[in-house]
Amino acid sequence: MGIYVVNKDVLIKILRDYFPGANDFRTEVIPGIISLGMKDRFCARIRFMHIHKKDIGRTWGASEHSMKPTWKAQGEETWDISRFFDTESPIYTMPRCLPPTKVTDAVIADSVIGEGCILDRCRIKGTVVGIRTRIRDGAVVEDSVIMGSDIYQEDLYKSCTKRMQKEIPIGIGEGCLIRNAIIDKNARIGKRVMIMNKDNVQEGSRETEGYVISGGIVIVLKNAIIPDGSIL
Repeated sequence: MGIYVVNKDVLIKILRDYFPGANDFRTEVIPGIISLGMKDRFCARIRFMHIHKKDIGRTWGASEHSMKPTWKAQGEETWDISRFFDTESPIYTMPRCLPPTKVTDAVIADSVIGEGCILDRCRIKGTVVGIRTRIRDGAVVEDSVIMGSDIYQEDLYKSCTKRMQKEIPIGIGEGCLIRNAIIDKNARIGKRVMIMNKDNVQEGSRETEGYVISGGIVIVLKNAIIPDGSIL
């Protein structure tokens, strides 16, 4: 991977006259130019950048990549979380002006917590918790990615009827067990729900029930409602 600044006319000539069948600039065109001895003619400077990269075309790759900041450094293939605070290589995020995360007697280990969350007496380990996430008393979340919420429940209440206010609220309910899962935004997980793929299913589609399984990972869909006591 790299950053390329190329004259449009020169690029068209290279592709048309020398590499009409090329599909990739990095792996085909640049090596081809060098092998033909045309580097000085067409390329003022070629600088390759070796950066952290991961195939996220599949669910397990995306999940692993998202959770990597929670891992402790154990070699070159791990992402040291301290790098987020490296002044030489800063990581920028979009400011949302959310309040700080509120933690009430929660136990959190090897995890990354986004801003604006409300974490009650829960246990979180090896998990990425997105913005505005609400995790209630007694819930256990391990090795998962929680995408968070677009709004706070209080904002939703202002425009809801009394009947809607009695429904399962956004977030993770009391006494839930979530392990090796991805919870998409605005999901409503009821009380005492177990999301752990206990039957080790590798692929499955239960979209009508609010979730799918891909690569052995349970994915609760955006805006899904998982009733109390469900086992996924």
